[in-house]
Amino acid sequence: MAMRTRRDRSAQNVPVVGWQEGADIQDVLLFGAVQVTDVATTDGFGVFTTTKKPLLDVSHDWTTDQDGTPRERKIDGADITARRTSDNAVLYVGEVDPVAGTVTLYTDEAMTTRAANTTAQVTYWTPVPVRFDQNGQLQAVVAGPLSGAGNVKVAVAESLPAGSNKIGSVDIATALPAGNNIVGKVIIRNTADGGGEDNSVRIRDSAAGNPLTVIAYNADSKAIPTNGFPLAVSELPWLYNGDGTASRVRNARYFRAATATAQGVTTVWTPAAGKIVAVRGFFLAADSAVTVQFTVGGTPVDPKIPLAAGIPVSVVFPNVWMPGAAGQAIGVSLSAAATVGVLLFGTEE
Repeated sequence: MAMRTRRDRSAQNVPVVGWQEGADIQDVLLFGAVQVTDVATTDGFGVFTTTKKPLLDVSHDWTTDQDGTPRERKIDGADITARRTSDNAVLYVGEVDPVAGTVTLYTDEAMTTRAANTTAQVTYWTPVPVRFDQNGQLQAVVAGPLSGAGNVKVAVAESLPAGSNKIGSVDIATALPAGNNIVGKVIIRNTADGGGEDNSVRIRDSAAGNPLTVIAYNADSKAIPTNGFPLAVSELPWLYNGDGTASRVRNARYFRAATATAQGVTTVWTPAAGKIVAVRGFFLAADSAVTVQFTVGGTPVDPKIPLAAGIPVSVVFPNVWMPGAAGQAIGVSLSAAATVGVLLFGTEE
């Protein structure tokens, strides 16, 4: 049944039954709609035969009665467009038969002259089935660059199979629209190297291939890249050294306490074999006036810290103080006999 308009209701506003035999946009429940373009030659009556079934009135635009009540939905250029192939001239869409898949074309807007025996390209919408698996789960494929019109959320229900899995390559510059794009949280881990060394990730700041350095978390004085921004691994805190490098901030994992009473050296912290004491801070308190120096391997080092009776001294370093070498113990040396409480905290590395 060919038609130029689709009437939903009679003049008495009663729904019309059996008004259409072909597919309509309202029938797209388990179907999606895609836009396609066919190129073919019309017959002697200007009838163009499509390769797929055209959907009618995708745009849902209405004609209204005199009282403003919508009665008919128009089939117009918002739904189907046509052009003559030879000169790209606009052709006008007349009757459409969605069952037979035919579109009658005219050369004039008044639709008095049919575009007979004319090679034309017709663009229209056609339904495609939405795919489900045997469990009724929707099967979806995200193809092509993302659109700025909305968000696409993809949930991966299963992990990748064992072995080598090629995810593919992503060109962020063209895959995302202009503006601010929040990608979310991406975790990249290489189990072969313990999960996150700088040779596990390769990120480049331009098509020229300038690498963005991943600052390894197990080293200090790492150079800050000048051709891009460093990738913060595991969001670890770093401090700028003032010379183009950065060093990681240590956590206080160990607390070592002792009470020194005699003049001379009292050992407070002996590290594990091959480890260096990294001091994040200390606390000192004395019962009488005395001067205290820290010691490294039993040897006093500056500065000298004068203590007054009952007035504690507490210092927390922005980063660690590492006065000794591997295996060297850290202690205190008193200038005279006194009771001094000592607390050192930091880590070993």
